[in-house]
Amino acid sequence: MEACYSGSMFHDVLPSNMGVFVTTSAKEDEQSWSAFCHDKRINICLANEYSYAWITDSQYKDLKKRTLDQQYEEVDKRT
Repeated sequence: MEACYSGSMFHDVLPSNMGVFVTTSAKEDEQSWSAFCHDKRINICLANEYSYAWITDSQYKDLKKRTLDQQYEEVDKRT
């Protein structure tokens, strides 16, 4: 999930034994970081650093050989 304070959507909501993998672009108390905001004509950012890193990682890595936890760790290091 990509949005400022997006971690609040799941903070203390899902039980730990539910078996659901959730990743968000920000913690419950922080803003996310915009990316590709260079074109002043459209006055909008085209991505978020976290989601762009996740998508890029998905494109260039063999997802059949990695777990979601491994992908999360790699993306978390880059953002």
